[in-house]
Amino acid sequence: MTVRKAPGHVFTRLASLPICQRARPPTPAPGQWQKLRSTVFNVRKLFLPARTSQRVGLRYSMKMRALDHIVLCVNDVDATRRFYERMLHMEPQEERPGKWSLHFGTNKISLQDAAAAPGIARDTVPGSGNFCLLTDTPLDEVILHLKRQGIEVIDGPGERAGAMGKILSVYFRDPDGNLVEVSNQL
Repeated sequence: MTVRKAPGHVFTRLASLPICQRARPPTPAPGQWQKLRSTVFNVRKLFLPARTSQRVGLRYSMKMRALDHIVLCVNDVDATRRFYERMLHMEPQEERPGKWSLHFGTNKISLQDAAAAPGIARDTVPGSGNFCLLTDTPLDEVILHLKRQGIEVIDGPGERAGAMGKILSVYFRDPDGNLVEVSNQL
């Protein structure tokens, strides 16, 4: 039995076909291949993402290599600097008078004073940061260090998905309320 849904399209009810033919789609009539092919490609264009070159006019030349630095908006740069130096042994550096950053490994966290934020960062607010740090120090020692310093571990240890695979991590907050995750790769 056939049912016409639209001019030129014929659908066969599966129930009316023998079982051996149900898995095979019907063969289009001569001349229908081109119409079927163009329909498939038009539908594909609707649902598949365009190539980068089509989206932004590039030829796959823009590929991110690494994260250079992050910026934390803070209420008190000195308190935040001391916290990260004491708690996570980061090295503070004054880049220019009043402008501080924290360094560890090949990474950098810039500290932006909320009261002196430039116009481009005016919507950034203290406490909105959330980031994960990797350490080779066993997590039991990290937790013990945090407790000795009076810092509450608010979650963990727990296994999570990191950028390079599974991690085991704990969470705590800095003086501005930013969520800091410290982890070991598994």
